[in-house]
Order: sequence, then C-alpha cells, then structure tokens
Amino acid sequence: MFRAISIAALVVTFGAMVLHYLAVVLRRPGVHDRLYDVRRLTLWERLVLLGMFVGVGVLAATSFLPRLASDALMSGYVLMIHVTFGGVFAACLAASAVTWAWDTRFVRRDLDWVRGGGCLRAARELPAGRFDAAQKAMFWVLLALGVVSGLTMAASMVPLLGQAGQHLMFDVHRYVGLVLLAVALWLAYWSLIARPGAWKGVVGGKVGRQWARRYHPDWFTPADKQA
Repeated sequence: MFRAISIAALVVTFGAMVLHYLAVVLRRPGVHDRLYDVRRLTLWERLVLLGMFVGVGVLAATSFLPRLASDALMSGYVLMIHVTFGGVFAACLAASAVTWAWDTRFVRRDLDWVRGGGCLRAARELPAGRFDAAQKAMFWVLLALGVVSGLTMAASMVPLLGQAGQHLMFDVHRYVGLVLLAVALWLAYWSLIARPGAWKGVVGGKVGRQWARRYHPDWFTPADKQA
C-alpha cells in the first residue's frame, strides 16, 4: 500500500512541476543581467541550504528507493546511513530555523502576492520581500514536517507506547517523510528552476539587479530595508 502511494505521490509531484514549467515558467519574460552584484545568500546560508537538500536526498535514497524498487525495508549499512543523515538533516533544519525565521515571517504583502496570482503569475511583478509567500509557506511546512518526522522516528524506536504504538509511529513517520520529500522537491524546483536565474543566487550567492527587481522588488529597494 505504501509503495503504491509513494509512486503515485512522486508521479503527481513531478508531473505538477512539468505542467507548471510549461504553462507558467516558459511564458515568463527573460531577465538579461550582465552583472551579478546583488548579494542573495551568504556562504553560511548556502551551506545550510546544501546540508538540508543533501540530507533530504540521502534520506529519500536510503528509504524510498529500496521500497520502490523491491518493496524491501532498510537494513544493514543502508539503515545506518539513513539514521546518520537523519541527524545531519535535523541539525541543518535547526540551523535553518535560526537563520531564516525572521525573513520568512508572514507580512501583509504576502497576501497581496497570493491575490496577484502567486505561483501562477507569469509576467506581472508581485510584491515580495527577500522571500515570497510560496517560499515562506514551504519553509515552515518543511520545518514542521521535519520535527514531526524526527519525533515519530524516535517514538517508534522505544517501547513506551507498546508494540502497536511503535508500529503506528513508524507508519506516521513514513507518510510524513513522503510529504516532506514532496515539499522539499517543490522548494528545490521553486528555488532553482521556476524563476529563471534563481539558481545563480543559490550556487554563487549573488543575482542580477533585473532579477531582484522582478521577483523580489520590495527586498531590493531601499524602502524595504527601512520598513
């Protein structure tokens, strides 16, 4: 049952990304920056982001791939790697909460961003600070799912809830992990592909002025820094 649900969830996730790219991203006018001098992410922020995505990738590879390929449970070295990177992901998740909690707080312009079309708007500039409403929502959902995933995994390893309770916590952990993977994939897509040129800020830490004005106009302008 979980195998079938996982396959369906991943197909829907990737299918939605492809549809969004074809229907929205390809209709967005290009940004032709020659100079990338606007600091988007610091080295620390890029390292935290890298740790989060590497952690999710390894956790997904060690848990979902064996299950999807042969419906087998983790064991041996695969299980050891999964548990180790669970700790790495938890540490990076805690670091991300400290690093971006202030910048990802919801403000009034986030509602204007949603009303203006949000993720489905192709051409028009929408009000957005350093992070738009979609990034903020995905960040907080990912953070909440990460906490629940860690707690349920820990609960499934101790006999406090009884054998039935342990099995229940393990099942909750699996399904929460599946949703977490889907959200992480969408966050990666939105941060790297959905807004052409965004990957430069993630990889190199800097973006161009035209890109900053188009996708984060309130963050780029001096007025936003004074608010």
